[in-house]
Amino acid sequence: MVGDSPRPLDRVQSRSIRRTLVARFHKIMLTHRDSEVLLAMNHSVAPYLIVLMFLTCSSPDQQVTAAEPDSDVEAVTDVLVDTSMADIASTDTLMIDTSQDDSNASTDDATVEDAKDSEGLAADGCTHDAGEMDGSGQSDVVPCGQIVFSYQPTSSPKQVLLSGSFNGWASDSATAAVLSDDDGDGVWQVTQQLTPGSWQYKFIVDGNWIEDPNNPEKIDDGFGGYNSVLSIEPCPRALTLQSYTIQGSSLVATFTTPAWKVAPKEVSMTVDHKPSMALSWKDGLLKISIDNLADGIHDIRIHYDGVQGQDLWLLKVYVGVSTDWRDSTIYFVMTDRFVNGDQKNDDPVAGVDPATNFAGGDFKGITDKINSGYFTSLGVGALWLSWPVEQPKGAEEGLFPDSTGCNLGTQTTKYSPMKYTGYHGYWPVDTTQTEPRFGTLQELKNLVNAAHSKGIRVLLDYTANHVHSASPWFIEHSKKGWFHMPAEVCQDVGWDNKPVTCWFTSYLADLDYDNPQVIEASLSSAFWWAKQVGADGFRLDAVKHIEMAFVKALRVRANKEMELTGVDFYIVGETFTGDAQSIQAFVGEDKIHAQFDFPANMQLLKGFAKKQIGLDTMDAVIRGVRAIYDDQGAWMSTFIGNHDMARFISHASGSLDCGIWDIISNQAAGWKKPPKQPSSVQAYEQLKLAFAYLYTTPGIPLIYYGDEFGLPGAGDPDNRRMMRFDGALSTFESQTLEWMKQLGQLRAKHPALRAGAWSPPLWKEADFLAWSRSLDKDLVIVLIHRGDAQLKKGTLSVPAVADGTALVEWFSGKKMVVNQGKLPFEIAARSAQVWTAQP
Repeated sequence: MVGDSPRPLDRVQSRSIRRTLVARFHKIMLTHRDSEVLLAMNHSVAPYLIVLMFLTCSSPDQQVTAAEPDSDVEAVTDVLVDTSMADIASTDTLMIDTSQDDSNASTDDATVEDAKDSEGLAADGCTHDAGEMDGSGQSDVVPCGQIVFSYQPTSSPKQVLLSGSFNGWASDSATAAVLSDDDGDGVWQVTQQLTPGSWQYKFIVDGNWIEDPNNPEKIDDGFGGYNSVLSIEPCPRALTLQSYTIQGSSLVATFTTPAWKVAPKEVSMTVDHKPSMALSWKDGLLKISIDNLADGIHDIRIHYDGVQGQDLWLLKVYVGVSTDWRDSTIYFVMTDRFVNGDQKNDDPVAGVDPATNFAGGDFKGITDKINSGYFTSLGVGALWLSWPVEQPKGAEEGLFPDSTGCNLGTQTTKYSPMKYTGYHGYWPVDTTQTEPRFGTLQELKNLVNAAHSKGIRVLLDYTANHVHSASPWFIEHSKKGWFHMPAEVCQDVGWDNKPVTCWFTSYLADLDYDNPQVIEASLSSAFWWAKQVGADGFRLDAVKHIEMAFVKALRVRANKEMELTGVDFYIVGETFTGDAQSIQAFVGEDKIHAQFDFPANMQLLKGFAKKQIGLDTMDAVIRGVRAIYDDQGAWMSTFIGNHDMARFISHASGSLDCGIWDIISNQAAGWKKPPKQPSSVQAYEQLKLAFAYLYTTPGIPLIYYGDEFGLPGAGDPDNRRMMRFDGALSTFESQTLEWMKQLGQLRAKHPALRAGAWSPPLWKEADFLAWSRSLDKDLVIVLIHRGDAQLKKGTLSVPAVADGTALVEWFSGKKMVVNQGKLPFEIAARSAQVWTAQP
């Protein structure tokens, strides 16, 4: 409302207007000057709009006056962070008088170079500097995320409630937020503490649901009306990364404090969890300078008092280690089934079958194997670890397929009772605690430090789809819109019929990521773990069962919190399907980096384990799949086995009669007739060929623990037997392991195998395949002979290879020279040759 002349507004109105400005423009920076600052606003912005208390950090004592539309004002673009927003302005304006002295104001524009997180004033909240007093003499400190909702009725209602996605659309005074008009000025208000995200809401006025009449942001409610929408960005941070330089083994980084925020009082730094004093303040800037870092991956943490308590920055520094994830080979360590390094934390559940019980594997056991060089010898560059959070203390009643035969279905198979535990890490309970049978938080940190010292990254198996019903999240929020309700078990309604909303089991509560509060809670928890232990990425479980809004929010958060030095925080998803289009749908710049290549896995198992299709057909299908992935293909993770399917070696040996993805039938086989170690070398030779193809074609290879030597097993849980080492391996297993070490070193040595061009087949037939990989001067030619004929002879045409090029075969050391674009070969049955150009 505009009068004949400017008139002072009372304190409540002035605060409301200040907050409203930000609600309309989202990221307007109020520039403190000695003269009046004018912001153009549409006259419909009244003082009783939805109020964001924390967004405008100007002095609470500034006088706000309403101005005539024709008053001379400064250009709106002078005070907008984004000048493209100037076209929103109308001729009606609000004039904010900032002529009073503000000792906390800054007249200099802050500049941020190469920073990943330059918040400034975002739609998330701010805390006024100490010393800003309101009229009562109390400090005007507005907590981050505190929102005042205001409503000015045209009548005299008896009750006004606030209901929205943040409180489960509560509809009564016992559960909804109750507005009140305590000062009798006709404005009803209530304060709510909200987390970042997009929230929908309505007012309930004497039982009538209405949208906020003064909030233009709204969305169709599906019932012929609208829900009002409020968007809140993450809280600003008290320190902002301004610049960094990594040169050799040195890091120099500079942090600045936003103009509206005093520098944090408590700042400390650690290098790989060890205290460091290599930081200093100068001219309001925090500078860190670290020299002589050893080869490996280093975690530099800056700890400080943040907006909401203790906060930290994590900077990743790679010395002598590639930052390109394509240069890695991933090894999946199922923590409980790998090595029992500390028997003191063993605590199996009484009365549970060993196959579904905790077996004793722990963080210390994995750490011991890292330090022994086991992973390094395999050329492994990344470890995928089970989600480390607490699992249920006891067991859950379940069923196992008590049948025989192939193509068993859930509706026709006989099931018998079986108890299961959370040994696998997929039943999260307390997300703030490690699973004690895995070890302590400090032991997990030790594990990551040990891996990093070897140049090995660490992926955590982020279980984001659900929590166990014993989780505090479910106990405290089951009726607050955090979960998909009513519960519908996937097996009952069809896994693909309601993939996002169905529950995996009756005790695994499915999180509802349409609720921004749930996204914030889950991501905050996940990245707390990542920053605490120094994780380098996530394996995201059950991607197709999660809302896309969460997937995108995950990528944004990873970029903002974990990629400050430009190293990708690799997020690889699991979508168990043979449809490449479905795999690709979750991958992109605004989604996750990659997924496990299940379509290629199907072809690899058909081609090498079961020998159901020719290598020429297998290769053609895989190339078609990679074409669908386009540029993301090299980031996809390729594999021959994982924890959800029967082991490769048991398929190859003929121990399993059913199909490669006949999941229930193979599970039943594990209970009825678990496969033994193959007695013939042939299955191990087929395993080598599969890995040879995997390691020399595009993608990031995955080793499922034990596959490196041919650990047998049927379906889950038989495919999760305890890992074996050294003297526990058979002769064939030991020989296969040594061959795998050579293959791993081959890939590590030749960049062409990791990022080079993949030629069309140089030779293709059912039992023989050849191709090349090249990058700059690095050339690799691969031959695979799957047939049983003792010797295959021929001549490859390699016109792209210069005559006289000397080649050496990686496994045998044989040498050959390319002559007239030809490469003659002799290759034994069920073997692979890899020829590399000599420098």
